[in-house]
Amino acid sequence: MQRACGCGGTCAACAEESEADGAVADGPAGLQREPDPQAAPTTGTGPTTGTGTGAAPGGPDGAAATPADPADLTGTPFAAFDPALQAKLKDRSVYDWGGAATLAEALGKLDNATVAVLARIGSMISASAPFLWDWVKGFGGSWITDNFGMRFTWTDGAGLEAVLAARDDFCRDNPLTALAYHGTTSAYRQIPGAPGAPSMHVITAGTTEVHIDAHQPVEGKETSWPWAGQCNYDLSAWWGHAADVTSGGGSGARGTAVGRYAVARGGITQRRDDQYHRADDDPVLAEASSHLDNIALTVQKYAAIGGMVGDEWEADRQMLRDAPTMAELVQAETLIDQVRLAQGDRIPPDNSPPGP
Repeated sequence: MQRACGCGGTCAACAEESEADGAVADGPAGLQREPDPQAAPTTGTGPTTGTGTGAAPGGPDGAAATPADPADLTGTPFAAFDPALQAKLKDRSVYDWGGAATLAEALGKLDNATVAVLARIGSMISASAPFLWDWVKGFGGSWITDNFGMRFTWTDGAGLEAVLAARDDFCRDNPLTALAYHGTTSAYRQIPGAPGAPSMHVITAGTTEVHIDAHQPVEGKETSWPWAGQCNYDLSAWWGHAADVTSGGGSGARGTAVGRYAVARGGITQRRDDQYHRADDDPVLAEASSHLDNIALTVQKYAAIGGMVGDEWEADRQMLRDAPTMAELVQAETLIDQVRLAQGDRIPPDNSPPGP
């Protein structure tokens, strides 16, 4: 699966059902992936969050004053994070604050795509698999593609695998596809309430991670030899999942409201880096970027909401009802697409590379 990673890039090796692509955002692990053109930027340092989110109030002399509790998130968008996620973020042995004086300042440097991944994975773990928190050693590096994903390190990967294998609500992924896309057979899918609903995919060995497949293709767990313990896949849900993975954009995590914002950010970078880019593209892309800047702090608030209502994320429901914010997003998407089409028209019939 192709993922939109932190740098907006693509990783063929990681391209599976959630499964991957993309460069990871800056995080404690310092991991990097190849750029995915369709990916949402999740570098953790991008412009999408605006400024001042985590700033401490000014002191009497105008200097920033450090709050009594540097981990306190009260009054910031990140106060909406799941409590268990907040607890892990406050623990500097688990989450690297990157030299920031406060946790709010550290989180304020993240782009909105990373905020959304943190919020959604954190909320889903607490809501449906809270035992996973006991195994978390660290996390960082994220992407939005067909899935919302983040690198996790485990205190004991083999121990966690044994727990997942024994649970009724997780099943072992197909060993062939798991090995092809994740480089390991230690991959477990969370069985959703209904085939095709969102749920987690947990990798416990090799390049370890947790991601949420927007359309989980599993309907149950096999009980008969020789497939006992493996996932039982629903064919129609599998096709939906495959469409997310192969579409390159417009479905899966990228197709959500917050995901669209992240993809638009990545799209501007892609168009500027395209080999058929011309100087007259720049004013159009600058206008698109301005529309995204106008809604960055509003989207940040939505991104920090990780809970679901049924099979839908509450953040996306709220953002889709926010007509002014969506109007700005649509204008940005339209301008980016305008440049994409113009660049496509510059490709010679023989597909030869552009001249100097």
